[in-house]
Amino acid sequence: MQTTESVNNLIPSDNLLRLRELSLHWAPLIRLLELLPQFRLVIDANVIIEELLFLTQKRRNPAARTHLQEAIDSGTVVALAPFKLQDEISERIPVLAVERGVSQETLQLAWLEYQSRIRFVEVEPVSAEEAAAAVDPDDLPYVYLYWKVNADAVVSRDWHIPAMGAASVKREVLIHARNYAREKAPEIVLRVGSYIVTVPLVAGLVVLGKIFASVAKGFARLPAEVQLALFAIALAAGAHPRSRQALTTFVSTQAAKLKEPAWVLLHVLGDLAEELAAAERRVRVQEEILERSMPRATRGPLRLVALSVCVEAGQALTTEELTRGVLRAGYKSESAQLKHYLLRVLRQSELFICTPDGRWTVSAHKELPAI
Repeated sequence: MQTTESVNNLIPSDNLLRLRELSLHWAPLIRLLELLPQFRLVIDANVIIEELLFLTQKRRNPAARTHLQEAIDSGTVVALAPFKLQDEISERIPVLAVERGVSQETLQLAWLEYQSRIRFVEVEPVSAEEAAAAVDPDDLPYVYLYWKVNADAVVSRDWHIPAMGAASVKREVLIHARNYAREKAPEIVLRVGSYIVTVPLVAGLVVLGKIFASVAKGFARLPAEVQLALFAIALAAGAHPRSRQALTTFVSTQAAKLKEPAWVLLHVLGDLAEELAAAERRVRVQEEILERSMPRATRGPLRLVALSVCVEAGQALTTEELTRGVLRAGYKSESAQLKHYLLRVLRQSELFICTPDGRWTVSAHKELPAI
């Protein structure tokens, strides 16, 4: 069997984003894969400065990423920022170049690359009255964005952020998001591999080869929706603890009676089940640490979650895009008909309008509620 380290190296955390995107095409898969909702975090300028200084001065391996970068690349974190961040960093780069002895070109290239990981969102200008009443007017755009898109927290060292009512976490907390992604990606692959192999196994070892041959030929011809449904059924069949216990008992009692090829296969599957159980335990530990260290925003009803998704996108979205968006944002649904329910909610709410090409956006004529 592979060691834990080799399995994790073969299945990098970035794969978690691909697995999550696959699951978004059929809502029950998120529950079956036991994926945590993404953390939606507003990134403050002081955090980006620390990130750029690490990337340009401290890292020894040019391919190394920060904890925040890897958390974003894995899809565990969605990084949000007001457009003001671009102005702040551009203004700071010449000063940093002098203070830290780094060329402006190096810092600008690092910043240009980093911006591709950040989703910039328009926020309302700060009025003179709001600026006068604020603890720190410069931080208001980040707080406004936090409330506007119902983010989980602002990543910042600035005490002014929580003083103005926004939840905040320090940059170091992102190591827990990275660790979760590193453990979860291989755990899902082991889980899916175990379920897909063991389902036909318990159905009958004698015809195992014929089952695989026929399934392989027919599966590729099925529509995408049917493929996902069959995939989910395989997951559900193996997800129940009694199914796993039955497999373990079957392996231990029947292995000696089988011919050599099947005997070897069962022992391999037994090792796979043990590796999966160990991977699940490691994931649970990282989930508990992450949930304790990172705040979660209250998502509210589907109407408000869809509103935050539209505001964040800054453009009209199709019903399919909105459905995936609300799932990414943490809306929980076990229904395969979420898209149809969402469409009904959109049509009944005055907060949304449908464009001529069938996309949905926020109505410009309605005062938006505080998310």
